[in-house]
Amino acid sequence: MDKQEFAQRDKGEAMKQQGKQVDINTITLADQQYSPLLRLPAELRNKIYFFVFATQKIDPVYYGSGIFRCRTTSPNTLTSHPDHDDFNSPLSLTQVSRQIRAETQMLPAKLNSYLVRHPRIFRDWMLSLDKEKRVLVWERLSARQRRAIGIGVLWERGWSSGGALPVSNEPAVKLFSDL
Repeated sequence: MDKQEFAQRDKGEAMKQQGKQVDINTITLADQQYSPLLRLPAELRNKIYFFVFATQKIDPVYYGSGIFRCRTTSPNTLTSHPDHDDFNSPLSLTQVSRQIRAETQMLPAKLNSYLVRHPRIFRDWMLSLDKEKRVLVWERLSARQRRAIGIGVLWERGWSSGGALPVSNEPAVKLFSDL
């Protein structure tokens, strides 16, 4: 990139910071021209995205006041540990540009597996997701995890733990009736 290209790009950034109106298409085109990642072929970008977003177990944690954060563990981690990575760090890649967001927005939900340590918290976290992501997460859950989420619903409705466990996914399907 030569000095003129840097100057043009910096001018657009300065205008954005000053709150001046900047044509979104101009910014998008500049991102495509100057971003080393976006200049790569799509197949190579997809491999990079896979390494960033896949091969992790996502563990939603409730922090109160409706705030959820997701920790990640590598598949080799067998126990809970306070040093789990915060999943919000890899997600920052989805905020880099409009094109990268379009390419990566659903990948974290689509490529990972999930820990359901606390079914009620997990269910509440799922309900906080938009429908498309919720469907992707639901598809990644095992039948056992789906039943656990459904059982959490039954407990809230007064189901006694002394009764037989339901073997169908019906309670969970009712919970996520918009799936």
